[in-house]
Amino acid sequence: MLLVMDFTGEKAMKTNIDFINAFTWMAEQLTQVVQSKWVRYNQVSLEHKSKKEHVSCSARDMRSWQEEKPVYEGEITQPEIDLQPQFPYLIQG
Repeated sequence: MLLVMDFTGEKAMKTNIDFINAFTWMAEQLTQVVQSKWVRYNQVSLEHKSKKEHVSCSARDMRSWQEEKPVYEGEITQPEIDLQPQFPYLIQG
């Protein structure tokens, strides 16, 4: 595709524009996915912290917290994994 970027003419220009538009669309899709994961991660983290602080002040809510805590931790763990940058060409050894 990069070779096409150096060609001239109407057909080459259309291909250039289509390529740029496709790349822009892909970048927007990736940005939306990452942003929505960050929003969810921040929501769950804040709720987890708030509940934890509340339980620290109220012993009667401890049982409820024992049931809710694993759910929050599970919801926090997956976005943390998803938000880690992936380097597919990195050779691990």
